[in-house]
Amino acid sequence: MTVCGMNAADERVTRLAEKAGLVFQNPPDTMLFEETVEREMQFGMKNIGIDPPAEAQARIQEVLALVGLGGRASQFPPRAMSRGGNASASLLPVWSR
Repeated sequence: MTVCGMNAADERVTRLAEKAGLVFQNPPDTMLFEETVEREMQFGMKNIGIDPPAEAQARIQEVLALVGLGGRASQFPPRAMSRGGNASASLLPVWSR
């Protein structure tokens, strides 16, 4: 199997994680645990090494605007969102890479 042109069997998991993300089928129960969508994204980015606050915040705002969750929506608790909103929220950390 290849991931972004890399042979998955030959690469370290951390290298593959820079290019691909994991999203579960039922995000509210298995993936989303932070207080807000924005914190969910910050957590995901910090785990892959995107830690400077300015860089992380710029990526967060760009991706939230792209999917129409900018402004107040970024402050909503994931569990208060619709199932579709949760599905979008679970993809955001992957899209912000």
